[in-house]
Amino acid sequence: MADNPKHRKFLQIAPAVREDEKVADQLQGAVETLHERVADDPVVLATLPKCVKFRTLLRQLLRELGRVEAAADKGEPLPDDFNPSKAEALIDEWQKARVVFLADHKKNHEYLETLALRILRPR
Repeated sequence: MADNPKHRKFLQIAPAVREDEKVADQLQGAVETLHERVADDPVVLATLPKCVKFRTLLRQLLRELGRVEAAADKGEPLPDDFNPSKAEALIDEWQKARVVFLADHKKNHEYLETLALRILRPR
């Protein structure tokens, strides 16, 4: 399996996908908390569904990549029902969504942090 370039690609991408999942989980948790306090904030309203959608994509991709990792760890071939085309499509979708997600995160991070501090430390 390790000789197959596609399978190697799947194994190499998995850590980046897990890292994205950590960032998306953290951001979604923070935005959900903000949404409870300032449900009408436009940045919060725009960010929350984007986080949910990105995390859903990450879970689907990690489910597929996990199958490759499990087979590699055990030194076994991939399961017969594994569909590399599905994994490739999810990777392509993730790569495109990742650019948008990280750009939005960078753009809104300071605003959301300031909003959170304002809520936690009212004057």
